[in-house]
Amino acid sequence: MNLAEMQNHLDIVKWHESENNGMDMCRHMPYCDWCKGEEEYPCALAYERMEKAKAEEAAAEKKAKAPAKKAAAKKAPAKKTVVKEEAKEVKAGEAAEAKKTPAKKAPAKKATAKSSAK
Repeated sequence: MNLAEMQNHLDIVKWHESENNGMDMCRHMPYCDWCKGEEEYPCALAYERMEKAKAEEAAAEKKAKAPAKKAAAKKAPAKKTVVKEEAKEVKAGEAAEAKKTPAKKAPAKKATAKSSAK
């Protein structure tokens, strides 16, 4: 819908509201706070400014909620680090234990008479 059509639609709605309320509803509609009055299509432009302000407000609210989710996500990798450190400690403990106990040597194979004859 272009500005002229929107202005016409808003004028009709405003006219019906004026009839129902028994007074001129100019400056009493929800979008009138954004009206500059001196424009070619004052109601249409005010309505567009109102919609833009609502969209920016909704985006700001959404952005304000986003950091709380990011903070929770940062805590999860810390748990992985703790698990890795515990795994390193276990491996270090196993290595220290292995150094304490000497490894059993496999018995040496004895040379047989057949193998020495060749």
